[in-house]
Amino acid sequence: MIHTPIHSDTDRLAHRLGHRRRARGTGRAVVWMVLVATVTATLSSGASIRSDFGDEENAIKLMAAYIFNFIKFTTWPEERFEEKDSPYIITVVDEPVLYKLLSQAVKDKVVNDRSVQVVQTKYIAPVPDDDAPEAEASDNESATEQDAMRKQREDARRAAREKFTEQINTSHIVYHGHDEQSERKDVSAVCEESSVLYIGASKGFALDGGMVGFVLSERRLAFEINLEMTDLADIRISSKLLRLATIVKEKEDR
Repeated sequence: MIHTPIHSDTDRLAHRLGHRRRARGTGRAVVWMVLVATVTATLSSGASIRSDFGDEENAIKLMAAYIFNFIKFTTWPEERFEEKDSPYIITVVDEPVLYKLLSQAVKDKVVNDRSVQVVQTKYIAPVPDDDAPEAEASDNESATEQDAMRKQREDARRAAREKFTEQINTSHIVYHGHDEQSERKDVSAVCEESSVLYIGASKGFALDGGMVGFVLSERRLAFEINLEMTDLADIRISSKLLRLATIVKEKEDR
C-alpha cells in the first residue's frame, strides 16, 4: 500500500542533523545500551516503529540504533562480501555526531557472523573537466606556473573524489547528513550502482534519490522506504521491516 509521506517537523530535524558538529548531553534522558536493546526488540517483534523519544537530542541516538538494526533486516548481493566473515561497513557522510553514536552501537557486535564497522567521511563533489580557464599566454612563465598549480589542485581534488567514491562503493550502508539535492543525486547514483543502502533524514529523502528516509512527526521518529530504489540497487528488505515503514514512490521527474 502506498501512503502519503509524513514530513511535519522533518525540516527542523534535518537542520539539526546537518549543522550540529558536537554532541551535547549525550548522557542525558536515555541510557544508550537500553535504547539499542529496545529498538532491537521493537524491530524483531514487529511492534510499531514510531517510538517516542522525548526530545530532539535523543532522535539522533534513536536513528543510530535503527541504522544498526537495519542490517538484520536487509540482504545484499553475495558478491558484496569478499569473504564469509567480511564485515558490514556503515559510512557516515558529514554527520560526526551520528558517527560517534553508531560507533558506540556497533562496538563488539556481530550480525550474521560478521562484525560491523563504522567509517566517517566528508562529501567530495565531482571535478568538472573544464574546472578552470586556461592561464593567459601574455606571460609564458607565469602562465606555465599557473597551469601547473591548477593541474596540481585538480589532481588533488580528483584523488579526493576517487577516495570518496571508493569508500561509498565498499560500504553496505551510507548515511548522508546533508540535504543538498545535487549531493543527494550524486551519492544516490554511486549507491545504486554498488548495491549500497542509502539513508538520510532530509525532507523528501526517500522520494528524491534516497532509499530510506527518517521522518520526524509529532515527536515520533518514523521512516520511509523507496522500494523502487532498493530494487534497482538489488537490495532486499525484510517484510518485517516493510510492515513498519511508510512505502513511498519516486518523484516522476527524477
